[in-house]
Amino acid sequence: MAIFTKPKLLFLILILVSLFLASQCDEEENNNPYLFKSHRFTPQLRSKHGEFRVLDKFTDELFGGIEKYRVGVLEFEPMSFMHPHHFDAQLLLLTVRGRGTISIAEEDEKKSFNLEHGDVLNISAGSTVYFINKDNKEKFSVYVLAKSVNVPGQFQEFFSAGGENAETFYRAFSSDILETAFNTPRDRLERLFGQQKQGIVIKASEEQIRAISQHASRSIKEKKGETGGPFSVLKERTLIGNRFGQYFEATPDRSQQLRDLDVAVGTMNINQGGMILPVYCARATWLVMVAQGNGRLEMVSSRRHQRQGHKVVRGCLSVGDFFVIPAGHPITVVATGDSNLKMVGFGINGHNSRLNFLAVNIMVPSADACYLDSLSGGCPDKTACAETCRPCYRDIGVVYSYCVAPYILPYWICRCDMQKGAPCQPNGPPICPKPPGSITHSSFNQFLGYSNRSTIPPPDAIIIGNISEIESPTTNVVA
Repeated sequence: MAIFTKPKLLFLILILVSLFLASQCDEEENNNPYLFKSHRFTPQLRSKHGEFRVLDKFTDELFGGIEKYRVGVLEFEPMSFMHPHHFDAQLLLLTVRGRGTISIAEEDEKKSFNLEHGDVLNISAGSTVYFINKDNKEKFSVYVLAKSVNVPGQFQEFFSAGGENAETFYRAFSSDILETAFNTPRDRLERLFGQQKQGIVIKASEEQIRAISQHASRSIKEKKGETGGPFSVLKERTLIGNRFGQYFEATPDRSQQLRDLDVAVGTMNINQGGMILPVYCARATWLVMVAQGNGRLEMVSSRRHQRQGHKVVRGCLSVGDFFVIPAGHPITVVATGDSNLKMVGFGINGHNSRLNFLAVNIMVPSADACYLDSLSGGCPDKTACAETCRPCYRDIGVVYSYCVAPYILPYWICRCDMQKGAPCQPNGPPICPKPPGSITHSSFNQFLGYSNRSTIPPPDAIIIGNISEIESPTTNVVA
């Protein structure tokens, strides 16, 4: 069974259950402090041709680690232009729909980039930017993470041109100051500022769009020789996936733009009727928005019921909804309705974080290397560990078996290390790994780890498989 799967119920039963659960949604959402419905996003800027909706700052004690951050959604109608502006916050953009152009002015330098679905771009605080939706049919939508540089959780936009809902910040200065700064008579300045009455986002002609965006590119060479500009999270290696869903993630160790904020970016697609098995993130707190489809989530809360242990919070998901997954909180999500469920998110404290799955049978077929730690017996007896791992070899690649020091439990554990293309937990029979002794497969606790590079087994590891796959095999070989 992979990390994406389908619940073991007939679709008719799933539909009936979904209808029943839908009637419970309102009550459950009211009791779920981690879930924010789409109407909780309030327009900070709005005009006929576009808007910027922002979620209120995180004030609950549950969100103590993310109080400096805000999330929002920029949305532009076809063939529209947003006036130049800047924010007193550092921004991370993730394009979720359509295609557009962004221009960025910093000191005497101006850069323009084309943005498409899945593109990520970091904007420094104080940089002057403007957006264009150059498509004549589709909306252009961008998910925004803002990290304030002044008051935690508060940020503001400053428009140089202004409009009916966002007056130019120049009007805040005294007239004599403006006359001196621009070397322009007061009456001419008044005429100039008075012309901006259309709003912060305006309709533009094809000729105007073409003229503004003609110099946009996908990337540029920075001064230090590094490539700057947007990158696509969808072109990152699929972290996990199978026929029921896929998950792409870009991490701070792979991008300077993400390293500056210590934020990971992810996008997940769960196919209709599928689900992701229970999982938690070791270090990162994820801020997730639903971009498409409908679903249902269940998550273990950090708030306990008196005398009843941990509390489980639930909620129904639809387009535009937002939820927070704190680090260490197990969660599962099911795609309901008649379409796939697509979610995008930012992972705060994303460096060196990992996903930990709680189910018994887990597969991560896209990783370069993966290992399965059997938490029930098998070590420090290396021979017993080899017998536990033997069923995992399926004539592909090689499997190392060895004992590792404790990191979760206070005793040594047996590791089955799949490399050279060996499948991570293949379907049985035989059952991989083999439950030791009298332990049944259903109660056999396991932990799956994965890596984007091959691990280095210890010298005394026992090799299961074809030794020709190994450049420098050890002497411990099990054919």
